[in-house]
Amino acid sequence: MLAAPAHIELYWYLIEPLLDRSTREAMHGEFDIADLKALALAGKAHIFVLTNDKTGTNPDRSVSLALAAELVVYPKFPALNIIALGGNNLGMAHRKFWKQFCGWAYMNGVRTIEGWVSPGMQRLLERFGFKQIYSHMRFELTEI
Repeated sequence: MLAAPAHIELYWYLIEPLLDRSTREAMHGEFDIADLKALALAGKAHIFVLTNDKTGTNPDRSVSLALAAELVVYPKFPALNIIALGGNNLGMAHRKFWKQFCGWAYMNGVRTIEGWVSPGMQRLLERFGFKQIYSHMRFELTEI
């Protein structure tokens, strides 16, 4: 996890192209990539990356996967809401790092990981054990 604003700034040029498609194509006006960076810098979103750079000093650093999430404090069921995801080889990342990610989340008080997703992403996430709980509905006031 990129815990400090300096780390977000250091990696942003690698993260932005990975998360930009998610914010452009999967979002419906909630926020854009600039808003996501602002949320992360303000500590309201957390950015997780898979990188070849363990120290922040590798001149050939790369990021193969980026995930943005926010803590949602439901009174009885704290959650980590995935708000953007991008990169390649999600299957490998899931096999190699999912248990550690879940462990980190649990140790930080999270009891469920969730996300509002498109039907295509729903089918993908079901392979990883996610289950549909709700159907999200919206009524646009701007169109009245």
